[in-house]
Amino acid sequence: MGYIVDISKFQPCNKIDWPTFSKNVDLLIARVQYGSTVPDEEYQGHANCAKQHGVPFLTYAFPCFVSVPDARVEARDAATRQDKDSKGMIIDIEAEFDKLGNPVGITKLSTQERLDGLKAFVDELRKQGVNKVGAYVAHNIYRPWGFDTIANLFDFVWIPRYGVNDGQQHTKPDYPCDLWQYTSVGKVPGYNGPLDLSVLTGSKPLEWFTGAAQAQPASIGWIPTSNPICAQVRVIASALNIRQGPGTQYPIVQVAKKGKIFNVTANINDWHEVILDNNGSKGYAYGNKGTYLELIR
Repeated sequence: MGYIVDISKFQPCNKIDWPTFSKNVDLLIARVQYGSTVPDEEYQGHANCAKQHGVPFLTYAFPCFVSVPDARVEARDAATRQDKDSKGMIIDIEAEFDKLGNPVGITKLSTQERLDGLKAFVDELRKQGVNKVGAYVAHNIYRPWGFDTIANLFDFVWIPRYGVNDGQQHTKPDYPCDLWQYTSVGKVPGYNGPLDLSVLTGSKPLEWFTGAAQAQPASIGWIPTSNPICAQVRVIASALNIRQGPGTQYPIVQVAKKGKIFNVTANINDWHEVILDNNGSKGYAYGNKGTYLELIR
């Protein structure tokens, strides 16, 4: 099994021997921006080379918002800058300080301001059609920042914890997560320098992240297409767009109000094929992790 590696501008694309590197990497996670105003200049090169050499990749964004509206702007910018073949977006949540030890970015915010901003960031990513939204959460802020109160908004959680930081796996996170970043000084053939390395620690297989096989949604569950009615869901958003196909690029065919119940006949990632009327007309409703929809049967 290959490595799970995250990179940014600090690992320039032209310093990577991609033919060798790609043979040793199962999943790449590339940074797209540091706040809205600082796009990562290496991101598109990383994405292009990953695609050229057959390496599936996720994208991550470092938030610097100062308010809820600002968080939404950052989310829209991240979604716009994300390469169309990215398998999902991760919000990089960690404390940050300047050279004098003063808090900067979201570290300066109150706990409630920060949580409200992160909720808005996730919500805006969903609205922009990002189907897999993850969180990278520094171990030392997981509970102090109240992340445990919003963890259910994310499709997956990624936590760094090194212990002895020597490139090997030592001290696992104390909190539930799907990815564990275990070192910042790892070595991978094809790059002559230290790398952040991670491993899978939850129930999601590698294919869930890479899209090599059908992903299992976090709350509603896999619904086989052979069963005409396999589940029922209730709309928990104030209003939910029902679309002609499984994606925001498809036209809206109906707007369902809160409390509306649908029979589900199939599932494509986090888009649920639902029956709209007695004639059997179908549409697609988005819902994941209790966001917008909840499973009732």
